[in-house]
Amino acid sequence: MTSVRPHISVLLALLVLLAAGSLLVADSPYDPNIVSEQAPFAPERPDTLDSKTVTTYLVDYEERRLRNDLVRSRDYTLDRGDDVVAKCTSVTMNQTDTDRFRIRLRCHGEIADTYRLIQPTKFTYTVTYSVTEKTTSQLAIERFPYPQRDHMREKPWASE
Repeated sequence: MTSVRPHISVLLALLVLLAAGSLLVADSPYDPNIVSEQAPFAPERPDTLDSKTVTTYLVDYEERRLRNDLVRSRDYTLDRGDDVVAKCTSVTMNQTDTDRFRIRLRCHGEIADTYRLIQPTKFTYTVTYSVTEKTTSQLAIERFPYPQRDHMREKPWASE
């Protein structure tokens, strides 16, 4: 009579290999890839700058930029089961003089893959910006995992 133990060991070894494979594969092999486009332009700058409009504008700006960075990290292809999460909230907001705002955001980026047990693309970082009537400038960034950032362009028809 054959023992069941060797079969259980083989089954467990196969499950471990399958789980390890799902962690090491950049894209899930179980679902076809789809091309994902970047958001090509920054959001419209508000006509009037105040604490509320600047915060809304900058959260939208950074969420678009983060989404572009996440998509680029996967070479602009995602699995159909991937969900790109780019969420930012304002941590601090200071008006440094009459036309300049300094805002610090806390952002969460993630590509949630329904076919993975552990999500390798998941992080939180902080970023600080200066916003004026004509410029949006990144001043500092902490704990951002990628070496380069996406560059958001102003729309060509935006007023100067």
